[in-house]
Amino acid sequence: MLVHWGDVRVMGDLSIEQVEDLVVKSSAASVTGQSYESMGRLEDRWMDYWIGGNLSLISPPSSSTSPAFPANVHVSQQPVPGVRLDHWDYELLKRTALRHGTYYRLDRIGRLHPLGAVDDDPGLLPSDVLASTAVGQSHGLVFIDTVDGEPPRADNLGTLVMEADYVEALLVVQGHVLLRPNGSGRSVSVLSPSPEGLDSLGSRIPVTLSEIQLNGLLYAAGTVTLERSVRVYGAVMTAATVVASSAGLLMEVWYSADLGKGLFRGLPVVYRAPGMWQPIY
Repeated sequence: MLVHWGDVRVMGDLSIEQVEDLVVKSSAASVTGQSYESMGRLEDRWMDYWIGGNLSLISPPSSSTSPAFPANVHVSQQPVPGVRLDHWDYELLKRTALRHGTYYRLDRIGRLHPLGAVDDDPGLLPSDVLASTAVGQSHGLVFIDTVDGEPPRADNLGTLVMEADYVEALLVVQGHVLLRPNGSGRSVSVLSPSPEGLDSLGSRIPVTLSEIQLNGLLYAAGTVTLERSVRVYGAVMTAATVVASSAGLLMEVWYSADLGKGLFRGLPVVYRAPGMWQPIY
């Protein structure tokens, strides 16, 4: 998993193949939609690693000296100062989806059941309900519940198989996710984050990202498994880990700076009106 324009945050340990797989933070890095796979040196202006435990190499160098990690790699962050992660509360997200988004329950064979479906409902294929035919066709908040509709546990997590060519959504999956997109996605026009120390819209650089297959956010209560390489604009979060089913597969993520400001497309914006404590929707 490689990230542009934002942080990689890991509560536990992180293993990588070799030290050259680490992205180096550099203010001189180009801001384009270029994939890391086509770069000789992996560089980005906004990338930091925050790792709760240790960083280890699967294929360490043959020399006896330990390789030096870049300055943007921060290890042993737990328990102090701690790796800051957003808390995605199960009950709150479920209520929000029922009010402002879309709710499905995931069964053991990977089909989706809308709220109110009868017991003998055959369910829906995820690719039929999650696919977006064009950029801008967002499904908003989509909450996919556990197989029994109870908070996630080890024994009630189904597996959502995502095969759609292009998905635009805030996708909250209370289960495992298998990524197997059946196409090359879409080209998406976006803005880079602001340079560090600035926060103006005019300081953000227009970029076109090609072959984006997920535009939005993916949260998984279980493991995210790659069966094909995937390109994401937005963010990816998992309470477990990200694994590849075979060598050479890669998830490449361009972080959306708007998410860091709390702007989640498909959710109501709540803020405090100046001079008062009343929330405004």
